[in-house]
Amino acid sequence: MKAYLITLLFCGIALSSCSNNTPGGFDTAKERLDEERKGSALGKDALTWKWSKDADEKTVTGDDPMWAAVSRITSEHPISFNNFHARIIQTEWITPADKTDIRYRFTFHVLGKSPKADSLEVLMMMEKKQGSNWVTATPDTSIRQALIDRIVSEAIRIYDQNKRD
Repeated sequence: MKAYLITLLFCGIALSSCSNNTPGGFDTAKERLDEERKGSALGKDALTWKWSKDADEKTVTGDDPMWAAVSRITSEHPISFNNFHARIIQTEWITPADKTDIRYRFTFHVLGKSPKADSLEVLMMMEKKQGSNWVTATPDTSIRQALIDRIVSEAIRIYDQNKRD
């Protein structure tokens, strides 16, 4: 019984110190919800951590051109998974406008910072519609290669831009 009371007292003290009294914290649940609606519970700049934006607020740069390039290219599509620390981004299923009977999903794993193709691994999944079901199909490798080429070109552009700055 004594151990139970001590544990209860300790938990009460620990939980009371967890309240958000820090400057810049959320005072109400509404403020937190508003920030989440902006894109992040940590605020609008949390998604660009370690990155800076140019004056036009459109160009993302940083010390990791390959990650910046993958982030920029994938930002054009819905993302299902993004982990900066694991350096992995996965898109939702993407259906081309001209071919509604197929869909693609891409997983990007950034292996290095240098703007070279061997710094990037791209996994591509494809499904075709058969009746009302989606069935796994073999993807066209030229689509994957074109995407890799586009990302590497963007990474080189970012790298060159950073060297000039």
